[in-house]
Amino acid sequence: MGIEVVIFDADHTLYDIDTSYAYDDMFRYLAKALREEKSVIERAWREHVKNILNSKDARNPEKRRREYSLYVLLGQFNITDDRRVEEITENALEIFWSGVLESITPKEGVMDILKQLKDEFALCIASDEFLEFLEWKLDSTLPGWRDIFTLVITPEQTGTMKPSRKYYSIVLKKFGVKPESCVVVGDSWKRDLKPAMELGLKTVLLSEKKEGKPDAMIESFGELQSVIKGL
Repeated sequence: MGIEVVIFDADHTLYDIDTSYAYDDMFRYLAKALREEKSVIERAWREHVKNILNSKDARNPEKRRREYSLYVLLGQFNITDDRRVEEITENALEIFWSGVLESITPKEGVMDILKQLKDEFALCIASDEFLEFLEWKLDSTLPGWRDIFTLVITPEQTGTMKPSRKYYSIVLKKFGVKPESCVVVGDSWKRDLKPAMELGLKTVLLSEKKEGKPDAMIESFGELQSVIKGL
């Protein structure tokens, strides 16, 4: 049985992204708004995120939202007035996302390759970015993506963050296909590929560093077509 469906991760798979400057700008704004040292704000933020990732809520989408992390952070600095909390949160996120969108660059040749793949396979995206923000990223980097991808899966549908088999179970149910007729393309073995492999899907690791046991590994998006045909 040949490949019928190709499922892509988004960040670092369809495009490259660097959030470091966006976070730096956000922390700088928060430091000014809270009249506190930037290093203190950043340390408090990262400590909260670390605690969430090491807790039972690590895959809980609501606890992983940046809005939630900002609410917690503001509470730690005694900002409790609802209007003030909303104002600072909105401003911080606007600054963050402005920086993120400036940092995104599509993988070389990605749109041409996706258009060619679309003629042979159903194409999907499985990302644990929330839908609103994922669409911002895709609109910024891959104009016309809505005409290419048949299905987009996000935490709103799965109820969990990656790694999770639920992202791929949805695809299997939606298309009524067998696992071996699907291939997942991602940059992380643990987050993207291992859960897919456990369900019987084919896997392609897009990375310069070998990890896990993917069915194939590529270092550039341009290698993808020939690799898929060989699975």
